[in-house]
Amino acid sequence: MIMKNKYIPIHYNNNYYLYDCLNKYLFTVDEKAYHEFKNCDNNRLLERINKSTSLYPKSDKNNNIFHVLSTINTINNKKLYIYPEFQRKNVIESIIRTQHITLEITELCNLNCIYCCYGKLYLKTQHNQIGDKNRITDFLKKILYLKANNQIITDLRISFYGGEPLIQFDTIKECVEIACSILPNVNIKFAMTTNAVLLDKHIDYLIMHDFDICISLDGNKANNQYRIFKNGKQSFETVKKNIDFIQKKHPIFFEKNISFSTVLHNKSNCIDACHFFSQYKKEPIFSYLSISGTKKRSKKFSEINTQHQYNEKELENFKLDYPELYKSLFSNPNDTIYSWGRNRVPKNLNELFKEEQYIYPGGSCFLFQNRIFITVNGDILLCEKSSRKFKFGKITNKGFTIYLKRINKYYHDIIEIYRNQCTDCYKCFSCPKCYFSSHDEINKGLCICPKEQAIKEMNDIVNSKL
Repeated sequence: MIMKNKYIPIHYNNNYYLYDCLNKYLFTVDEKAYHEFKNCDNNRLLERINKSTSLYPKSDKNNNIFHVLSTINTINNKKLYIYPEFQRKNVIESIIRTQHITLEITELCNLNCIYCCYGKLYLKTQHNQIGDKNRITDFLKKILYLKANNQIITDLRISFYGGEPLIQFDTIKECVEIACSILPNVNIKFAMTTNAVLLDKHIDYLIMHDFDICISLDGNKANNQYRIFKNGKQSFETVKKNIDFIQKKHPIFFEKNISFSTVLHNKSNCIDACHFFSQYKKEPIFSYLSISGTKKRSKKFSEINTQHQYNEKELENFKLDYPELYKSLFSNPNDTIYSWGRNRVPKNLNELFKEEQYIYPGGSCFLFQNRIFITVNGDILLCEKSSRKFKFGKITNKGFTIYLKRINKYYHDIIEIYRNQCTDCYKCFSCPKCYFSSHDEINKGLCICPKEQAIKEMNDIVNSKL
């Protein structure tokens, strides 16, 4: 399927442009062409111009729309990439070559965060399985022996996930020993995401093995009030005490290995979080609440998921205090115009396609190009953000069971959604949405960017004075 290109008219500093969504660059146009593309559907406009040359005489030097069209016509439209039928060997090869393994070692957590995706705001709650150490270490062994037997010696990252992984600290220790034993010549980096409640008890071991540690914290005490213990008490003071302890006792490790993750909701915002973490000389990684799997018409979720509205003064001060972070979070005319239309091209598998010829639909991973996620039960998923219903296989006592029919259907469905639902979206050539983690949002059409929205966003970016 050939994808039809889209063009966004832009007015900036008394000049006129068209932004080419497919190829991601600007054409200079005159005012007449600008208004034509702004007021008329792109495809109908192109058809009308091609059929009626008298409408725009080529001799009219005051109008360069024909120049624009001739330039556009020299650019080959890209085809929608069609996945092949994956075979078991393709999936196993991708598992062998993945450079990031994430192990869920428990579903238990010592906190009861109100917005947790396993909590009351979502349809499915966690099963609270503590995780069997022997099974989890066996999952890891099977993947590592695949790598060892195929002589894969590229750098590897092994992350531990929960629940709260430090509840199962003995499992973490055994996994570290196993990995170092099976792959002695591989540079292995260990990592975890933790709520830091138990971090002070195990920090010496984590430092010894050079762990990267991401601490979940939403900012100051007011920002963090949804992160509570099971008895309803706030966790902020406990967590901050542990953070301060590590910073004071192990300053070099704290500087190099500690990062922070912050969820944005109605009690938190980027500015408060950055001010809070500045005392540690850190800038947090921001994320939003997942809308997939939420209970229908949940007033509580809608309330929590409300975002802070930044005024002009706040943004001006934020840009001065955190210029680099501002660029990634808010409009910046120098680089955001490109990133608005940026698409993610995956690592190819056996040279299946070439970037210059095809459009890779959406932001979904291409098999296990980024990582492999193993649940506490041995289910194989693309990553920890994926919905648990998208299983690619299972690790059992007998080895790897690969769900080929499911896998092929997943990627077939991505193509069908893109072909049938996303063609009118102005971000269809650069869609960041992952089918496996944003399935509900995509199916409900909540992520569609129409022409009017695209024009507004692009012109706001280009004309931003902040």
